[in-house]
Amino acid sequence: MQIIAHRDHYRQSDGFVQFSAVQKKSAAVLLLSVILLGLVGVLVVYMFVRLHVKEKLTKSCFGVEDKLLPRRMYRPSKFEY
Repeated sequence: MQIIAHRDHYRQSDGFVQFSAVQKKSAAVLLLSVILLGLVGVLVVYMFVRLHVKEKLTKSCFGVEDKLLPRRMYRPSKFEY
């Protein structure tokens, strides 16, 4: 019952609840964090595509695979490069 009374205290005449300063700040920080995370994600994908990292990463992963898991005799690898 306390929460309902608390919300009624901040209720405006049109029925909407007015947000407190802390709630506004939290929402702004969350929104800014999501935007920055999205921009970093887009930048990482752009750099991955632009710098042709895919080919280098594929070669490196196959090199690590050959060192850690050597091929058996007379059995070709599933992935040839």
